[in-house]
Amino acid sequence: HVHKHGDGVRDLALWVDDAREAYARAIERGAQSVAEPRVRLLLTLAATTGLRLAELVHLRWRDVDLRDLRVDVTAKRFRRRRRDGVEVEASWSPKSHAERTVFITADVADELCRFRMTQRRRDDTDWIFQGRRPGDRWMWPSTAIREAFQAAGIYERGKLTHCVRHSVATLMLQQGVDLETVRSIL
Repeated sequence: HVHKHGDGVRDLALWVDDAREAYARAIERGAQSVAEPRVRLLLTLAATTGLRLAELVHLRWRDVDLRDLRVDVTAKRFRRRRRDGVEVEASWSPKSHAERTVFITADVADELCRFRMTQRRRDDTDWIFQGRRPGDRWMWPSTAIREAFQAAGIYERGKLTHCVRHSVATLMLQQGVDLETVRSIL
C-alpha cells in the first residue's frame, strides 16, 4: 500500500501545529499565496475531513452546521446547464451511496464562515464552491488545484486530492484512531 499510494507524509506535509501562524508570517514577509480563496478552502476541507473531490464540490451551505462543527455528505437532486445551455435535471450521490457526517475544527468553521461572506450567492441552497453562472457549482476544480500544487512545488501527475485523502487517513491512524473508525469516516 505504501509503495503504491505513499505514506501520506511523503506525498504532502500537512501536519503543522501552527500552520495558520506560519502562513500569516510568510505572507507578512511578502510571500504570495499559491491559490485563490476557493482553492485554499477546498484543499483545507480535503485535508481536514478526507472528503473526495466530488463530495467537496457537491456541498451546499445547508450541508454545513457551523455550530455543531459538522458537514453532512448527502445525495443531491439539482438542475444544471449542459454545455449547450439547456437546463436539465441531475442527481449525485456519494461513492457507494454512503451518506455520512464528518466533523470540522472551529478554525475550519471560521474559514467557511469568512468564505461564505465573500460569496455573492450564500443562501443555504447555494453551492459552497460556485461556478461562474448563478446556481452553477464549480465544475472543473482540478485545473486550479493542479496549478496550486505546481506553484507549491508538490505536483505529481495523478496525485492531487486523493493523496490528501490518504494523508488524512495516515494522520488519524498516527493519532490513535482505530482502523474501523477511519474506514467509516473516509
